Amino acid sequence: MFRADRLAGGHARLDQARAAAFEELRSALAALHEGSAPKPQLMLAWSAVHGFATLLLEHATDGIRQGQDVEQFSQEMGDAMLALLRKSLAP
Repeated sequence: MFRADRLAGGHARLDQARAAAFEELRSALAALHEGSAPKPQLMLAWSAVHGFATLLLEHATDGIRQGQDVEQFSQEMGDAMLALLRKSLAP
């Protein structure tokens, strides 16, 4: 969603989806901090989410998944990672 080499520019729906995804992340962090999220925490969370998505897209998690369905793995691992982020970023 954010890799320029994979995007064909000027797609309104993709631009909207990108903005919506980032807003979800920003608002979740803001809720933790009862206001706007501090920039380092936002960048940490964004980097973790983006990195995880990239690992999935590049099939880097295939060996770790050990045959587990990629959708199930991404849901379970994503939920676990978000729980850790929430806990570590809580005020």
